[in-house]
Amino acid sequence: MNIDEWNERIQPRLVVDPETGCWRWPGWNNGLGYGKIQVGGRKGRGLYVHRIAYELFVGPIPEGMDLDHLCRVRDCARPDHLEPVTRSENIRRGAGAGGVLAPPYVMPETCRAGHALVGDNLGPPGTDGSHWRCRTCDREDARRRYDTHR
Repeated sequence: MNIDEWNERIQPRLVVDPETGCWRWPGWNNGLGYGKIQVGGRKGRGLYVHRIAYELFVGPIPEGMDLDHLCRVRDCARPDHLEPVTRSENIRRGAGAGGVLAPPYVMPETCRAGHALVGDNLGPPGTDGSHWRCRTCDREDARRRYDTHR
């Protein structure tokens, strides 16, 4: 995409946020909030608006790098709000499970069935590492499976 296409297709649709200065994209997004446009007709491909803006106004994005939204606004396309970083750094800075902006993990006091998650009743996380296990529930589940298959 060149600057003429930018001026015709993207720039008129951008909404400048008066508080943050972000260039917000109100159009189509990828489902996670990152603005996209379709190029090449109906069977073309989608391009990220913020990546187009960065490459037009700053230069090429270094190979293997992501663009981090320093403003934390995913639909922002303002080039000085973007910084090329490694994928791991982008994740570290983000609000996902491994990011510094993620809410702190709080260990629940009970399992879904209401058993206390303390002492011998607290088992290690499942194989996916997503949660701590209740040993009482594990025993009850094993008993139900055993009784079903006898």
